[in-house]
Amino acid sequence: MKLRRKTGYSRKALLQFGIDLSWAKAAKLSNRQTSQGLVTVKTAGKVAAIVELSCETDFVARGEPFKQLLASLVTAALEHVKRAPAQQSDKISTQTFDVDSVKTADGKSLKEVISMGIGKLGENISAKRIKAFWAPQDSEFYNGSHPKDGLQDIPMGRFVSLLAMNRKKSEGQFLTERLADQLCQHIIGMRSESLGTSVDPNEAKKQTETSKNADGQDELNEFFQGQATQMDAEIDKD
Repeated sequence: MKLRRKTGYSRKALLQFGIDLSWAKAAKLSNRQTSQGLVTVKTAGKVAAIVELSCETDFVARGEPFKQLLASLVTAALEHVKRAPAQQSDKISTQTFDVDSVKTADGKSLKEVISMGIGKLGENISAKRIKAFWAPQDSEFYNGSHPKDGLQDIPMGRFVSLLAMNRKKSEGQFLTERLADQLCQHIIGMRSESLGTSVDPNEAKKQTETSKNADGQDELNEFFQGQATQMDAEIDKD
């Protein structure tokens, strides 16, 4: 019972899923900080899932076993979203899940899958967040990551972006997939600090005015100055 309180995993679960950890080692791992890791996003039309998985070291985070673990988690999360009741809205709808509520195809909870990863990799691993997304009506999701890493069709990186777009596949000079990919990279490059509703225009003006330093330079928007990219030019023509 003492180990269950510290780790969230029972001795039966540790043994059943092949985790070669003693009770004392499992408790010790649960107290270690998980400051490294990756985040991934997976989409399927009007639904999407994002999972952020943390570990102790960058060495483990960059390894194939950790990426495979993350891929299995986001795949299970996306399948869970597909089975959940669809949320109809004119905006992107979101919902947060915990590691106990989401199951893999063979019936394991994500907590059990993570516990297997702890045993294999020998580091404390935790799912920081598991979020589901539903696109607005007549829109579909597209995604991106930076740096571009991952496994097959599952992007992973330090940052990910999710874009809901209502656009025909062949509309305009850009293919929709290409346009969406570049927009997702631009979103990551904007260095957003929060996700939510748009800022009030008057409030945005105040923020811009207060962001100017003593030399009159606009530090807040300096990142966006410069010539338009080729993509920007093509969009302006449409």
